[in-house]
Amino acid sequence: MNTSLPCSNNSKLVRIPVAAGFTLIEVIVFIIVMGIIGVTIFASMNMVLRGSVVSHHQTTALQTATQCMEWFVGQRYLKGFDAVPTDNTTPSLCVNPSYNVSTNVSYTEFEKTIFVDVKDKSSNKSLSSLSLLLMAY
Repeated sequence: MNTSLPCSNNSKLVRIPVAAGFTLIEVIVFIIVMGIIGVTIFASMNMVLRGSVVSHHQTTALQTATQCMEWFVGQRYLKGFDAVPTDNTTPSLCVNPSYNVSTNVSYTEFEKTIFVDVKDKSSNKSLSSLSLLLMAY
């Protein structure tokens, strides 16, 4: 694009060309800013990827605990309140080869409180704990 501005020089009109584009300083500043943004995004993604393994373990542990709780609710729904086991044995449906799943049932005549704890087998760290209150009605 060839643009020019009119300029008066001894009563004659002379056209002076106007430069179009970016200066070298503007280009260098742009490259530096984009480099800083790129490094920041790369560092953030690196941190997110490191945390995704822990998040996966916690999600799987929560799904295991929820599945176990649903088994107890299903027993209550299908067979009645008295059929829900109170001997603190972990049902076979709740077993997961990657985790230690423990259940604890405390009960009175009209209520049963069920606790499910899912721990990592290697570190024995608790990943998920759920509790449920079943009532006799």
